[in-house]
Amino acid sequence: MLLDIWPNLPIHISAHGYKALQWHGENDLIAALNHTNHICQIQLKGFPSSEFQRILPAMQKLFPALTSLDIDCFNDNFLDTMAILPETFLGRSPQHLQSCNLSAHEFPGIWKLLSAANHLITLCLWSWYIPHSMYTSPEGMATCLSIMPNLKSLSIFFRPPESLHNLPDQPNRLLSPLTCVVLPSLTEFWFKVMSKYIEDFVSWINVPLLDKVHINFFDLFFDRLIFDVP
Repeated sequence: MLLDIWPNLPIHISAHGYKALQWHGENDLIAALNHTNHICQIQLKGFPSSEFQRILPAMQKLFPALTSLDIDCFNDNFLDTMAILPETFLGRSPQHLQSCNLSAHEFPGIWKLLSAANHLITLCLWSWYIPHSMYTSPEGMATCLSIMPNLKSLSIFFRPPESLHNLPDQPNRLLSPLTCVVLPSLTEFWFKVMSKYIEDFVSWINVPLLDKVHINFFDLFFDRLIFDVP
């Protein structure tokens, strides 16, 4: 890498690992990630988990200029073990992050990380299965989002832990709470979750500028056809 010969320009890192067996750019990618003070965008797409784990040590530090993060580990067998992001990811403080897209990761510290990213405009979290360590209740989700006043677009796609699939209905779960969390800038959200979850979640939020809503229910995967949606 010859990045040191260039002036202090913003750096956009983009790497695609769909053909990782023939890809030999790991050392160059890690070298580029060492220029933490100038990296404004990171896009790592389609890396098998085993390949991505080799890159992770280079991302356990502060990236003070980072505004956009887009990482997924999908490959030919997307049900393989997910990549695990440690709590020290991005130095725990992506203060200037405006766009965050994380797919197919196990990241128990995700909400701690995002609590420092109060400039977020776009947030997308996609995971086929999530462990208990990543699950948050609808109320908890609303509370976490309340510290993101600039958030305009929200996408959440997950299947909760198996033990949560058949929880009994709570008699008052559809009653609106006394105080709703206001998401003042949100104009669009896309949820792909169980119907119970989305019903509870929307009761906790007030979205005065909401313009577009996309909802898919995972209940169809469990032979529960949902036709009566409050």
